[in-house]
Amino acid sequence: MGRDERYGRSVAILVGDLAAVWAETLLREAGFAPQLTSAAFERFDRMRLAMAAGQWLDVAGEGGGGTRVAALKTGSYTAEGPLRIGAALAGAPLGVEEALAGFGRRLGEAFQLRDDVLDGDAPSAASSRVNALLSDASRSLEGRALGPEAVAALRSIADLLRLPVPGRASGRAPGVEA
Repeated sequence: MGRDERYGRSVAILVGDLAAVWAETLLREAGFAPQLTSAAFERFDRMRLAMAAGQWLDVAGEGGGGTRVAALKTGSYTAEGPLRIGAALAGAPLGVEEALAGFGRRLGEAFQLRDDVLDGDAPSAASSRVNALLSDASRSLEGRALGPEAVAALRSIADLLRLPVPGRASGRAPGVEA
Protein backbone atom coordinates (compact mmCIF):
# COMPACT_ATOMS: atom_id res chain seq x y z
CA MET A 1 0.00 0.00 0.00
CA GLY A 2 1.44 3.37 -1.02
CA ARG A 3 1.76 6.54 1.02
CA ASP A 4 -1.25 8.22 -0.64
CA GLU A 5 -3.47 5.22 0.01
CA ARG A 6 -2.41 5.04 3.68
CA TYR A 7 -3.07 8.77 4.02
CA GLY A 8 -6.50 8.43 2.40
CA ARG A 9 -7.49 5.56 4.67
CA SER A 10 -6.30 7.41 7.75
CA VAL A 11 -8.29 10.51 6.79
CA ALA A 12 -11.39 8.39 6.11
CA ILE A 13 -11.15 6.77 9.55
CA LEU A 14 -10.72 10.16 11.22
CA VAL A 15 -13.72 11.59 9.34
CA GLY A 16 -15.76 8.58 10.45
CA ASP A 17 -14.70 9.14 14.05
CA LEU A 18 -15.64 12.81 13.78
CA ALA A 19 -19.05 11.93 12.32
CA ALA A 20 -19.66 9.51 15.21
CA VAL A 21 -18.89 12.26 17.74
CA TRP A 22 -21.20 14.69 15.95
CA ALA A 23 -24.00 12.12 15.80
CA GLU A 24 -23.74 11.53 19.55
CA THR A 25 -23.67 15.26 20.23
CA LEU A 26 -26.69 15.94 18.05
CA LEU A 27 -28.69 13.17 19.71
CA ARG A 28 -27.71 14.30 23.20
CA GLU A 29 -28.56 17.95 22.45
CA ALA A 30 -31.74 17.36 20.44
CA GLY A 31 -33.94 18.60 23.27
CA PHE A 32 -35.89 15.46 24.07
CA ALA A 33 -36.84 14.53 27.63
CA PRO A 34 -33.97 12.76 29.44
CA GLN A 35 -35.79 9.40 29.65
CA LEU A 36 -36.48 9.47 25.88
CA THR A 37 -32.89 10.44 25.11
CA SER A 38 -31.64 7.63 27.34
CA ALA A 39 -33.87 5.09 25.58
CA ALA A 40 -32.72 6.41 22.19
CA PHE A 41 -29.06 6.09 23.20
CA GLU A 42 -29.62 2.44 24.19
CA ARG A 43 -30.86 1.76 20.67
CA PHE A 44 -28.16 3.95 19.12
CA ASP A 45 -25.44 1.99 20.92
CA ARG A 46 -26.95 -1.39 19.91
CA MET A 47 -27.16 -0.19 16.30
CA ARG A 48 -23.49 0.83 16.26
CA LEU A 49 -22.37 -2.42 17.91
CA ALA A 50 -24.31 -4.46 15.34
CA MET A 51 -22.81 -2.44 12.51
CA ALA A 52 -19.28 -2.91 13.86
CA ALA A 53 -19.85 -6.66 14.37
CA GLY A 54 -21.12 -7.03 10.82
CA GLN A 55 -18.21 -5.03 9.44
CA TRP A 56 -15.77 -7.19 11.42
CA LEU A 57 -17.34 -10.39 10.08
CA ASP A 58 -17.10 -8.99 6.56
CA VAL A 59 -13.46 -7.85 6.91
CA ALA A 60 -12.43 -11.10 8.62
CA GLY A 61 -14.09 -13.11 5.86
CA GLU A 62 -16.31 -14.85 8.40
CA GLY A 63 -19.62 -13.63 7.06
CA GLY A 64 -19.46 -15.14 3.62
CA GLY A 65 -21.30 -12.07 2.31
CA GLY A 66 -24.54 -13.53 3.60
CA THR A 67 -27.68 -12.04 4.97
CA ARG A 68 -26.35 -12.01 8.56
CA VAL A 69 -23.55 -9.65 7.58
CA ALA A 70 -25.96 -7.50 5.56
CA ALA A 71 -28.37 -7.34 8.48
CA LEU A 72 -25.67 -6.46 10.99
CA LYS A 73 -23.51 -4.24 8.85
CA THR A 74 -26.01 -2.31 6.78
CA GLY A 75 -29.53 -3.11 7.89
CA SER A 76 -28.76 -2.09 11.44
CA TYR A 77 -27.92 1.50 10.57
CA THR A 78 -29.82 2.16 7.35
CA ALA A 79 -33.30 1.23 8.51
CA GLU A 80 -33.91 -0.84 11.63
CA GLY A 81 -31.71 1.17 13.99
CA PRO A 82 -32.98 4.60 12.94
CA LEU A 83 -36.59 3.41 13.18
CA ARG A 84 -35.96 2.08 16.69
CA ILE A 85 -34.27 5.34 17.70
CA GLY A 86 -37.17 7.38 16.31
CA ALA A 87 -39.68 5.20 18.13
CA ALA A 88 -37.77 5.67 21.39
CA LEU A 89 -37.63 9.45 20.93
CA ALA A 90 -41.37 9.49 20.23
CA GLY A 91 -42.04 7.45 23.35
CA ALA A 92 -43.75 4.82 21.22
CA PRO A 93 -45.02 1.65 22.89
CA LEU A 94 -43.02 -1.55 22.41
CA GLY A 95 -45.55 -2.90 19.88
CA VAL A 96 -44.94 0.08 17.59
CA GLU A 97 -41.17 -0.21 17.93
CA GLU A 98 -41.28 -3.93 17.16
CA ALA A 99 -43.48 -3.34 14.09
CA LEU A 100 -41.05 -0.70 12.85
CA ALA A 101 -38.05 -2.91 13.59
CA GLY A 102 -39.51 -5.86 11.67
CA PHE A 103 -40.17 -3.61 8.71
CA GLY A 104 -36.73 -2.00 8.99
CA ARG A 105 -34.89 -5.32 9.23
CA ARG A 106 -36.31 -6.45 5.89
CA LEU A 107 -35.94 -3.02 4.31
CA GLY A 108 -32.29 -2.79 5.39
CA GLU A 109 -31.49 -6.21 3.97
CA ALA A 110 -33.23 -5.30 0.72
CA PHE A 111 -31.33 -2.00 0.60
CA GLN A 112 -27.96 -3.77 0.90
CA LEU A 113 -28.84 -6.44 -1.63
CA ARG A 114 -30.22 -3.79 -4.01
CA ASP A 115 -26.93 -1.92 -3.75
CA ASP A 116 -25.06 -5.12 -4.58
CA VAL A 117 -27.34 -5.70 -7.60
CA LEU A 118 -26.84 -2.15 -8.88
CA ASP A 119 -23.06 -2.45 -8.38
CA GLY A 120 -23.03 -5.73 -10.31
CA ASP A 121 -21.83 -7.65 -7.24
CA ALA A 122 -24.88 -9.92 -6.94
CA PRO A 123 -26.30 -12.67 -9.14
CA SER A 124 -29.14 -11.63 -11.45
CA ALA A 125 -31.64 -13.61 -9.37
CA ALA A 126 -30.96 -11.22 -6.49
CA SER A 127 -33.32 -8.64 -8.02
CA SER A 128 -36.31 -10.85 -7.32
CA ARG A 129 -35.00 -11.40 -3.75
CA VAL A 130 -34.86 -7.61 -3.25
CA ASN A 131 -38.48 -7.24 -4.33
CA ALA A 132 -39.55 -10.21 -2.21
CA LEU A 133 -37.89 -8.66 0.87
CA LEU A 134 -39.66 -5.37 0.17
CA SER A 135 -43.00 -7.16 -0.17
CA ASP A 136 -42.31 -8.99 3.10
CA ALA A 137 -41.47 -5.64 4.73
CA SER A 138 -44.77 -4.15 3.59
CA ARG A 139 -46.73 -7.22 4.68
CA SER A 140 -45.06 -7.12 8.09
CA LEU A 141 -46.97 -3.90 8.80
CA GLU A 142 -50.40 -5.52 8.44
CA GLY A 143 -52.39 -5.64 11.65
CA ARG A 144 -49.70 -3.86 13.63
CA ALA A 145 -50.06 -0.95 16.04
CA LEU A 146 -49.39 1.70 13.40
CA GLY A 147 -51.74 4.29 11.96
CA PRO A 148 -52.78 4.11 8.30
CA GLU A 149 -50.71 7.18 7.38
CA ALA A 150 -47.59 5.62 8.88
CA VAL A 151 -48.20 2.34 7.05
CA ALA A 152 -48.75 4.17 3.75
CA ALA A 153 -45.56 6.21 4.21
CA LEU A 154 -43.46 3.14 5.05
CA ARG A 155 -44.87 1.18 2.12
CA SER A 156 -44.07 4.05 -0.24
CA ILE A 157 -40.45 3.95 0.96
CA ALA A 158 -40.31 0.21 0.26
CA ASP A 159 -41.81 0.77 -3.20
CA LEU A 160 -39.12 3.31 -4.06
CA LEU A 161 -36.47 0.63 -3.55
CA ARG A 162 -38.06 -1.93 -5.85
CA LEU A 163 -35.99 -3.06 -8.79
CA PRO A 164 -37.44 -3.30 -12.28
CA VAL A 165 -38.86 -6.68 -13.15
CA PRO A 166 -37.33 -8.10 -16.34
CA GLY A 167 -39.79 -7.81 -19.21
CA ARG A 168 -41.67 -4.77 -17.85
CA ALA A 169 -42.28 -2.26 -20.61
CA SER A 170 -41.53 0.88 -18.60
CA GLY A 171 -38.37 -0.32 -16.93
CA ARG A 172 -39.43 1.59 -13.81
CA ALA A 173 -39.91 -0.03 -10.48
CA PRO A 174 -43.52 -0.79 -9.54
CA GLY A 175 -45.18 2.09 -7.76
CA VAL A 176 -42.74 4.70 -9.07
CA GLU A 177 -44.30 7.28 -11.33
CA ALA A 178 -42.45 9.08 -14.12
